[in-house]
Amino acid sequence: MRESLKWIEEVARRVRPEDLPRTLAALLKSGLSPDQELEAIDQACDQLEAHFAPHCLALLAEGISLAQQFSKVDRERLFRQRLGILYRATRAAPAPSLSFSADDLIDGRLRVYCGLQGGMGEVFFCKDEWHGTFCVVKLPRSSRLNDYFIDECTAWLLVSGHQNIATALYSGNLDTRPYLVIDYVAGLVPGHSDLRALLRLRRVVLNEAIDFCVQFCDGMTWAQGVVPGIVHRDIKPENILLDFSGTLKIADWGLTAGKLPDESVGVMSVGDERIELPPFPRKSYALDAKVGTAQYKSPEQCGGKPVSVASDIYSFGCVAYEMLAGRPPFLHQQQADYVEAHLREIPRALEDVAPHVPHALSLIVQKCLDKRPARRFATFAEVRAALMELPTQARPELETRRAARLMYAGQESYSQRVERCIGLSKVGKHQVALRMIEAVVKDHPEEAYGWFTKGNILNELTLHQDGLAALRRALELDPESPSILFNLGVRERMHGDKGAGEQHLKRAAELGHEKASQFLASMKDGKIILIT
Repeated sequence: MRESLKWIEEVARRVRPEDLPRTLAALLKSGLSPDQELEAIDQACDQLEAHFAPHCLALLAEGISLAQQFSKVDRERLFRQRLGILYRATRAAPAPSLSFSADDLIDGRLRVYCGLQGGMGEVFFCKDEWHGTFCVVKLPRSSRLNDYFIDECTAWLLVSGHQNIATALYSGNLDTRPYLVIDYVAGLVPGHSDLRALLRLRRVVLNEAIDFCVQFCDGMTWAQGVVPGIVHRDIKPENILLDFSGTLKIADWGLTAGKLPDESVGVMSVGDERIELPPFPRKSYALDAKVGTAQYKSPEQCGGKPVSVASDIYSFGCVAYEMLAGRPPFLHQQQADYVEAHLREIPRALEDVAPHVPHALSLIVQKCLDKRPARRFATFAEVRAALMELPTQARPELETRRAARLMYAGQESYSQRVERCIGLSKVGKHQVALRMIEAVVKDHPEEAYGWFTKGNILNELTLHQDGLAALRRALELDPESPSILFNLGVRERMHGDKGAGEQHLKRAAELGHEKASQFLASMKDGKIILIT
């Protein structure tokens, strides 16, 4: 955490030198225990935030009170997140023409801290007021991009749930615009969370690069196990995130394709079950479209040919080459030159460019970069196996690094699983959401939230009696939940016992559910209005 303290000092001097806390200068010169460092960062952040617009940064202080309830590891994660958002807000110039400003509330729960303009969308750093967590919110810039964005939401929600995939928490609709909420990654480089930031800062050392490659293979193997045939199509350092513990996370699934070559539908795995999916993407890019980033595109993408897992393996080879050599395999200025290079130019052997790279590792990267897809590794599992077979001296401390990360890695929580199901339903993937929520309910049969969500999804599919049964089960588990009482009351009035439905609505109104009161008022006026 020492580098974080130094960074705070630098920000304080730049923003308001005369108010640099004296205690901070003293702390930097003294020996601190880890707990004292965390406390010092807490105090420094509080003092710095006082110098910025309260509507933008003062809310960050709330997170610190929560930190006292967490373990040391979770406290450090929270501090890193807080520092990252503070860094962004102090350095980034306001992006023009964004839909939201600092302190705005998105969809009643997402408090905006600052915004950045992305490629085809807008990106905001936010705090989820319901859960007290930091997150990133993405929205399409134009309604013309809604279908593309819904495909991104669907892909990202499906493949989330693994520590090496950046977690899409949930999605929703804001008027006519879908949005996606992604877990905020507290970066290895203060204020930045992608591999590109690390590459700009320094060359990745050998054992670190191998570790990142193994983690990347783990993430892609998971994604292809969930949706066989899925292709990312935009693998590059900017889309590879690194958290402060060194855990790699694959992000930005907006250009994903996943239609299987010889089938009309894809298949998703949920536990022991196999779920049929519609062709992927639904209304998005075709499998042979020339999408991607010029420096990292496969020859197939450059030539407009059908892509497959082998295309992602080629792009991964470009990233691995850059990590190990400190430069990409091809150095050009124009996109057309990169296209020509990927199609015809043979990169210099990695071990010639970077003599510290073992010959065996150079051969692995060379095989990933073969111009012929059939000559590359067939799967990321094969790439991982090859990496793990490297001589011990070629991957020093790899197991030690992996063991150290385990203390930071947390499994996807029950609420996160349910939120992903809700997100899939909100973007119209009701059948997939139903099968996923059934798996959640099977694992947690005594949790009302899962049954409540299952009931709502069933009603979206017009399976009203099954939906009523699920909502009734939710009410048995949580009889005083206003939301469950309201939803069950409305559904009973429409498809079940009207008397019981009215009683549920009255109880929900007594518990302060505003929509239940409105619904009851509309009933008295003889106008039954469905309030969603």
